[in-house]
Amino acid sequence: MTQSMKKGISPAIPFIDLCELDEIEASTAIDNACRESGFFYVAGHGIAPSLTAGMFDVMKEFFARPNDFKLRYHIRHS
Repeated sequence: MTQSMKKGISPAIPFIDLCELDEIEASTAIDNACRESGFFYVAGHGIAPSLTAGMFDVMKEFFARPNDFKLRYHIRHS
């Protein structure tokens, strides 16, 4: 059974638990996920849930803004 099946996540998107892997295994898993599906779920990263929740709050606020505001941050302006 794959990690994604154990966690109840779609097997189309790889699930990578950093706590279960050494540095080489983690980098290989991330490389494979990026090359094969372009996406991956990650756990065991040590980022506090409150920080993740705060990031989603800021993201929702940003995307609720008018397009003219968001266009100021378009990649062409980087």
